[in-house]
Amino acid sequence: MTLDSADVPKVAYFQLDVDEGWKQSKPNIESPDGNVPEVVRETADVLEYFRGGLFTRREQVGSLHMLEMKLAPNFVIPRHHHNMDQLVLVLEGRARQGRRWFEPGEGYFTKAMVPYSTAAGPEGCRLVEIRKDRIEDLKIWWDDDNPSHWARSLWDTKLGTPT
Repeated sequence: MTLDSADVPKVAYFQLDVDEGWKQSKPNIESPDGNVPEVVRETADVLEYFRGGLFTRREQVGSLHMLEMKLAPNFVIPRHHHNMDQLVLVLEGRARQGRRWFEPGEGYFTKAMVPYSTAAGPEGCRLVEIRKDRIEDLKIWWDDDNPSHWARSLWDTKLGTPT
């Protein structure tokens, strides 16, 4: 959807952490442009890894995009990069990016094309990603080609859930 500047409101209102609009998020593994490494697609159950781990809600106004995310306790978004800069703010829980942990009210900026992973703390977390580009133009490349890093047991075990 392309919005003409006349279609973009002067002021747009939103509310974070509402119950409706959340969707299970997962990589696109059905097509080659899902950019999941072939060895991972062939040997790991990527959809099972993401099941219950990551939920998102989106808000798009003109070219400004906001993605609210809920990560399950100890869930790790595998190493990846994308074609857009982003600003990430932690709203609840703790989140790790690289070797650093972020608390509510803290955040980080990631330039486009820079690989990183994100992990939730033991209580899970809620984040918001803000981008200046339309979500339809977002492309993600999954850099972690080690199938064992895409094993559900990595985050289930930390929860004490037997695998």
